Amino acid sequence: MKKILVVISGGLPIPSIKGGAVETLIDMYLEENEKNPQYKFEVYSTYADGVEEKTKEYKNCKFNYVHAEKFGFKISRYTRAFLNKILHIPVRYAFINEVIKNIKRNKEEFDLVIVENNAMLVSPLAQIFPGKIILHLHNDNVNKKIRGGIKTYKDCKRIYTVSDYIKSRVDTIGKNKTVTLFNGIDINGFKERSSETTRKEMRKRFNIKNDEVVFIFSGRVCEDKGVKELIKAFTELRKKYDKIKLLIVGASFFSSKKKTPYIKELIQLSDEFKEDIIFTGYIDYKDMAKVYSAADIQVVPSMFDDPCPLTVIEGMVMGLPQIVSISGGIPEEVSDENAIKVNRENIVKELEDAMTKLINDENLRKSMARASLKRSELFDKKSYTDNFFKLIEEEFEN
Repeated sequence: MKKILVVISGGLPIPSIKGGAVETLIDMYLEENEKNPQYKFEVYSTYADGVEEKTKEYKNCKFNYVHAEKFGFKISRYTRAFLNKILHIPVRYAFINEVIKNIKRNKEEFDLVIVENNAMLVSPLAQIFPGKIILHLHNDNVNKKIRGGIKTYKDCKRIYTVSDYIKSRVDTIGKNKTVTLFNGIDINGFKERSSETTRKEMRKRFNIKNDEVVFIFSGRVCEDKGVKELIKAFTELRKKYDKIKLLIVGASFFSSKKKTPYIKELIQLSDEFKEDIIFTGYIDYKDMAKVYSAADIQVVPSMFDDPCPLTVIEGMVMGLPQIVSISGGIPEEVSDENAIKVNRENIVKELEDAMTKLINDENLRKSMARASLKRSELFDKKSYTDNFFKLIEEEFEN
């Protein structure tokens, strides 16, 4: 049985006990390989309390953990973020160094190496495993304008991108190594966590009446995600309509409880209608379907080129009409039948118009809801894992 090494980005642990979009997708193909063993996997991941208990469920995967506190990873991660964003300097932070050191010490051979979204790991690993590196790219961090992007491209055997948008960005360097692998979700598992009873319970929890139309935003609460613009649009709507609510679901970074200056600004901006704009804070992924069930319409107002947010797929699985910004790979996830697309340049006004349209037209909401359910079938977990393993098989055939 061929051996595949998987190295994650260094943020959250595998298995994904702390959530995370990338981490959840990794879980999917590792779990599928447990059901239908094809390969022996080995994973390098950051550590979190409780993760080792979860690993006992795996017979065809070995897990190696880097303890963040021990190696000063947290400090290094923030330094890396600053240097990358402000100075565009690729830095080998502590997680990378520790992974490389462990791999060299263990002297294990692998038939293929999958680097999950961490482009900075590609070149160091390519020195150890030349011609074996697959970069699974979830963000726009390999293109002609990114420092080190060309070398990263050259050091990869292939690059899997989560959307055609990300593929087009990599293609600014070259077009013969990239292939799109769309994200997926466990549709049945997600739906099972919600019901009409759940909807009533969630609405009661958030003090939402049965006849109120509820908009939901789900994701990281930060400037890039357009939450301020959404609140501004909702505030104008609330002056005209009494029976509407807005759920803001998420935190600044996954399970963080910290109120950043941006979140404090949003709370202040919401003060006039604080009973109608509800900040839930971080919600564990296993409870997200329940929260979605309280909503009628999902809004994804990203103000940057969002690669392929899972939240769009989650909302469609729950049968929610979509209002989305024309950003990155988002338009690839939706259709004209289930989504109203808005431009970022005039987003507050266009959000307000789209939300007004859906408030006033229940039949349109229902037809878009049906279209969302249909559209979500394209992003089923089975499709994702089938396509993933098909690509892996092709690597060994070439």
